[in-house]
Amino acid sequence: MRVLLGPVVALSLWAHAGAASADTAADIATLDRLFSQWSGAQTAGCAVGVARPGEPTLLRGYGMADLADGVAIDAQTRFEVGSVSKQFVAAAVLTLVEEGRLSLDADIRRYFPQIPDYGAVITVDHLLNHTSGLRDWGFAAEIAGWPRTTRAMSNSDVLALTARQRELNHAPGADYSYTNTGYVLLAMLVEQVAGVSLAAFTQERFFGPLGMNDTGWRDDFRRVQPRRAVAYVESEAGWVERMPFEDVYGDAALITSVGDLLIWNEALFAGRLSAFVTQHMMEQAQLSDGSELTYGRGLEVTTPNGVVQVSHGGAIGGYRAWLAHYPQTGLSVALACNAGDGVGVGLGARQGRLVAEAFLPARAPDQTRAVRTNARAYAGLFVSNTTGLPLNFTVRNGALLSAGGAALTPIAARRFTLGGNEYAFESPDRLRVRRSTGAVETYRREAPVQFNAAEAGEIEGCYRSAELDAGYQAAIEDGALVLRLEDRPGTAFTLAPLHKDAWTYDTRFGPRTAIVAVVRAEGGAVQALRIGWNGRIRGVLFSRC
Repeated sequence: MRVLLGPVVALSLWAHAGAASADTAADIATLDRLFSQWSGAQTAGCAVGVARPGEPTLLRGYGMADLADGVAIDAQTRFEVGSVSKQFVAAAVLTLVEEGRLSLDADIRRYFPQIPDYGAVITVDHLLNHTSGLRDWGFAAEIAGWPRTTRAMSNSDVLALTARQRELNHAPGADYSYTNTGYVLLAMLVEQVAGVSLAAFTQERFFGPLGMNDTGWRDDFRRVQPRRAVAYVESEAGWVERMPFEDVYGDAALITSVGDLLIWNEALFAGRLSAFVTQHMMEQAQLSDGSELTYGRGLEVTTPNGVVQVSHGGAIGGYRAWLAHYPQTGLSVALACNAGDGVGVGLGARQGRLVAEAFLPARAPDQTRAVRTNARAYAGLFVSNTTGLPLNFTVRNGALLSAGGAALTPIAARRFTLGGNEYAFESPDRLRVRRSTGAVETYRREAPVQFNAAEAGEIEGCYRSAELDAGYQAAIEDGALVLRLEDRPGTAFTLAPLHKDAWTYDTRFGPRTAIVAVVRAEGGAVQALRIGWNGRIRGVLFSRC
């Protein structure tokens, strides 16, 4: 692999003698433009890599790896890459499957007998493609008052938390709910079957043979990691550190460089790991009703603008990452940042896609014709039959708007798109949403309600979850219903009424991303609450104390 090293803050370094070609200089100028806001010595930033068949590999660094000591990001800077890590675990699992040491159809209770019998088999494959129904461990811990990295949890802690769960989000194979729990269990499964640590197995099978010398696992967060960027997020006071202080790995925790990520992509898509591994990682999952998902095994296969994209994003602490390959052109893009922003993969996916668009062949202009639709017929509150979470549509200047104010694009009289999701109104009161993941969710119209002190008073009291080992006190405070964590009363959520016996509250994932459903006994008395978060946790039971 021929490599061109990128700038350290504002300097250009080259891996070979001689001047860059005009084409290469233009490519570097494109990257410099896309990352110009992270080019200073006072900001965290990103490293980016671009690889194309027959072309020098571009590796560029922008911003600072360590703001305190003035260390700049360069091509050798190492980052945690969040959920980009999942594909490495998937490859390890599939290697064992190819060797006949493991089966995709194996019941996970064979390896983890402490996990409850839910009346339906959860297979290894369900874990790989996020169709197991197991609740996401990080969100479960957060509902219990411990957001990720605020408690130094380990993989064994995740297993113990999972073993306490008496219900699933859905029947195995029936739906898609992205869950980090599955990949923690897969990491532990590799260790059981292989008889060595995940770190040792991947080093022997992947990282060592491929020359990925910057790559390893954060399985002890206290270990000093050479050339590792410090993770930051922006605050009103400026950049503050947000490191992933936990020992959970498999769902995340890979530490690597963008150069190593490009080495991985080249090996994976050239079949150098094995044709079996590559094929099965890209093989898109099917739900039990026959619906095809975009998720395979550790990779997502989509076709934005008609171009096949095999990718995965990642976020943990203040780290953001994105790795993508475009089989039709051979382009690979790797991005790793220590400048955390927003929720989810955020900066990583956004900037990564901009880089890809700049290096992919120009596409023809969109010829979509204007579609007339009666947007007013679809304004109002719709509630998911799956998660209970709301969608609220309004109309402005004839356009149908989401709760965030983004306009949905009409593609037919009753069909719209927004953010890769397709919204089909089967009637003014029924909505069918096909998510960008391929999963389908149905919604019903509900009549919104206002705060009612008498109904809120019925809910007041203590509620506990044995599954999460956590409790909340519900009380009316200053004219609003508030949930306050039992052991740490400083953690509180103000509930907003949604519809009859349903309330929402805001989380770090955005407005109204948590749902609280009231459970009543036959006589009408409130006997429990069910709390769900962002679709990854669906209806955890909190019984009245």
